[in-house]
Amino acid sequence: MADLSSRDLRRFLLDARQARVAVVGDTMLDIFTYGTSRRHSPEAPVPVVAPYKREAHLGGAANVAHNIQSMGAAVELYTVVGTDSAGKECVRMLRSSGLTTRSVQKSIRPTTTKERVVVNGAHLMRIDRETTAPIRREIERALIDDLSARISRFDVLVISDYAKGVITKTLVRALCRSAMVEDIPVIVDTKPEHAAFFDKQRIRLFTPNAKEAREISGEEDLERAAQTLSRRYASPVLITRGEHGMSLYEEGDLSHAPAIAVTVQDVSGCGDTVVATTALALATKRSLDEAMHWATHAAGIVVQKSGTATVTPKEFISAYDRR
Repeated sequence: MADLSSRDLRRFLLDARQARVAVVGDTMLDIFTYGTSRRHSPEAPVPVVAPYKREAHLGGAANVAHNIQSMGAAVELYTVVGTDSAGKECVRMLRSSGLTTRSVQKSIRPTTTKERVVVNGAHLMRIDRETTAPIRREIERALIDDLSARISRFDVLVISDYAKGVITKTLVRALCRSAMVEDIPVIVDTKPEHAAFFDKQRIRLFTPNAKEAREISGEEDLERAAQTLSRRYASPVLITRGEHGMSLYEEGDLSHAPAIAVTVQDVSGCGDTVVATTALALATKRSLDEAMHWATHAAGIVVQKSGTATVTPKEFISAYDRR
């Protein structure tokens, strides 16, 4: 793995301020309800929870975009939200975070919402409200036309696919073709059920987690999984491995970055931070080895925070100086 100094980090973050990134994918509203419990219900063997705090965070592709913006770069989010209260809350949060909403399409479909209930400091459950049906053709066409017309403005395109319906096979083919024409690198973070969408497309980097890499490749051994995915997508593969760090397979070589030793508070959205940091590294012409290095350290910061979190340059530099 790259041996990089604090000066290298400062140069990277300075260069990142000139980066321009497009993110397309599924936006979610991450809700965290915190409560306490001192007794069980007489009706069933479940705790009686007294909620004391609600926090809402941008999730999915919106969290990727928020992380990129938080690190100082220019970003545009191409996504779909519902006309429901959750969709309106997402739009308000995007605007309050300084993110443009010009490319956010509205739909009658429900906004994907994940509500995590945290009781006495431990996750009790998660309640998901969503549809995974593909977006309507006219909304798909609007996303394709809008982003294709502006693709030359960007240094990198991120496809953040949570398989909630925004990313379709038609959209992938059209956007990858537009990116290829303009020589814009494409980073893909997708789910196994949509892996075939990216066959025979020109991809710069494929970023599954370990479970996804095994499922898509059909290989239990991670090195063989990486080799299989690299051949399938003609692309380097960066596999996130939780507490085991990350592994990069590039041009026949496998390298590793150990996880940063920290007290983990919450891993929600950590993968989005990895994708965002990697996108900035590619946008600023860093190597994939350096991208993995910075992504590992950024991930080590967000997992120490509660909820779906982002990293600021000041936090990044401070944490790196203390390592």
